[in-house]
Amino acid sequence: MHRLTLKRDNTPRWVYAIAILAVCALIGSFFSKSNLLFGLGMLTNLVIIWRLFFCSPEINSANPFAHIKVEQQELIIGEARFPVHEVRKVAIDRSDGKGLLQLPYNGGGQIQWVFDDRYSEELKAYIRRTMPNAEIID
Repeated sequence: MHRLTLKRDNTPRWVYAIAILAVCALIGSFFSKSNLLFGLGMLTNLVIIWRLFFCSPEINSANPFAHIKVEQQELIIGEARFPVHEVRKVAIDRSDGKGLLQLPYNGGGQIQWVFDDRYSEELKAYIRRTMPNAEIID
């Protein structure tokens, strides 16, 4: 799964279908004064909230080096490219057995890559070696 969140939406289509159902049920409940439709709308909203906020991000790739690299003075993460001299801070952290790379001040703060945790230290060393002016935030 490609989980680069730069102008890309990786939300499954079923979430949109449930959202449309919820909106229709809520609008219908206002016109028909039906508590059943209102309850249906609220129930579907709970499903959407559960999916969006309580499900942890999936690992993009076990090996981040297949998608994160520095070539010709550009940091390449998936399909996004940034000039190395513009990247000041790179956040690399671990959580729940997953590694997370983020660019908090580039790409509108929307760049995120989830990978296997065992590559975290190796990725930090790679960023330090190839981008000496970038600060790594742990």
